[in-house]
Amino acid sequence: MARRSRERSGNGLPSYMDPGDPRVHRPRRGPWAWVSRLSEEVKAAWIQVIAGPIAAAIAAGAVGYFVGSHDATNRRPVPTVTVTSTIMAAPAPSPSTAAIPSAQATSKTVYLKDLPLNSSDGAFGEWSSRPSKIHTELYRNVFRGSSYCGGDIYRDYELPKRYSRFTAIVGVADDSPDPQELTFYVEVNGARVVDEPVPVGAQHPIDITLGASAVRLKIGIENPCDETVGVWANARLES
Repeated sequence: MARRSRERSGNGLPSYMDPGDPRVHRPRRGPWAWVSRLSEEVKAAWIQVIAGPIAAAIAAGAVGYFVGSHDATNRRPVPTVTVTSTIMAAPAPSPSTAAIPSAQATSKTVYLKDLPLNSSDGAFGEWSSRPSKIHTELYRNVFRGSSYCGGDIYRDYELPKRYSRFTAIVGVADDSPDPQELTFYVEVNGARVVDEPVPVGAQHPIDITLGASAVRLKIGIENPCDETVGVWANARLES
């Protein structure tokens, strides 16, 4: 092995220990040794390139976190509304209102008062619909007639085809000033089919069958004087 030279340098050290001698100062080389050889400007540029996106990502994440936390803190839950509907059934009619009054027409009947009047004779008297009593029984669906002793009074109707029967109750009104016997009559197509005298204090039912050819119906009272009032009660047609 060759012996090292003992020649000394100007600083008094052996030549192999001289810092200026490249053989003496040989730094170790690691994987990042190349960084030390870069200039300061290049290092600053690389730091900006690398650190800029990282800082932006961190900032964006922090803003999103705080905004999300704020929204989550202040967000109120949306209430759930449930809408329900209740259908109320109509109450059943009580027995007192369900019954049809005796003087009310049904689908198979029609009262003369509900039909158009074809003609009437009021030259010698008058008709009214004031409720009246016949032999103490009160009737509300009525034709109440009286005259000045000058002749008959009547009411004339055209018959609907679907009806085949005519019924009524006749008599002298209990409140007549001077009650006397009266004659009530019915004509069908101009022919008299009922001609009935009714004494005071009596009720007389009328019930006639109408043929298919019946087109006109007339009801009347013969010569009722003004002191005697005749009543047609519940006069109606039936099918």
